[in-house]
Amino acid sequence: METLKLDKSVKRVIALKAPSVEGGAAEVVTLYRKAPGKVSRPMRKANRFVVRVGVGEQAGLSEYLKLHGASNDKKKNGWLRDLRKNLGKARKVGRKAAKRTKV
Repeated sequence: METLKLDKSVKRVIALKAPSVEGGAAEVVTLYRKAPGKVSRPMRKANRFVVRVGVGEQAGLSEYLKLHGASNDKKKNGWLRDLRKNLGKARKVGRKAAKRTKV
């Protein structure tokens, strides 16, 4: 079989194998998988921390913007009235997202 020339953005190629028995589930066969990036041992904890902080920040900020818009639509100067409450909720969402992140 010829080797395929894949673009760098391709992470994996997966094919579905037909079920051998009627009513069985299709089997997933991985044809190509890009090797994961490597991090030196001393930098693993730092890498994990930075990724978790980034994921938490992203989740918290998107939650805050959603709450900000809702408060702004609800009342005059509603974003300012609800600022403390919205920041607290967004911080909670960000912490949970950071905690759930697997690196």
